[in-house]
Amino acid sequence: MMNRLLLRPFSKNARLLALSDVQLTLFSKPNCGLCEEAKENLQELLDDEKLKSAHIKLKEVNINELQNQKWWKAYCFDIPVLHIENTANKDLIEKVFHRMDEEEILGKINKVK
Repeated sequence: MMNRLLLRPFSKNARLLALSDVQLTLFSKPNCGLCEEAKENLQELLDDEKLKSAHIKLKEVNINELQNQKWWKAYCFDIPVLHIENTANKDLIEKVFHRMDEEEILGKINKVK
């Protein structure tokens, strides 16, 4: 029983370290109501006590066609798009399109961590 108590905090810290390797990238464009809503929902999710201590980073990319041709061509009709990726292993990436569902995002964060 004593060993279980000692391992429990270590396991929690290991999970937080794994979550700190998670990068969220929101692809959006100006004057997009869905994009603004997605940004607000993502910020609320990251401010939640469960994730706040994990230090997950949120980056926003404006796909304005003049600024970023690659992402404009990929997502001009699909925004907002959220990439959920592991910065330690670039092969681990999940995507969420259009509506940002909290359960879907959390499930995909768990897949890449």
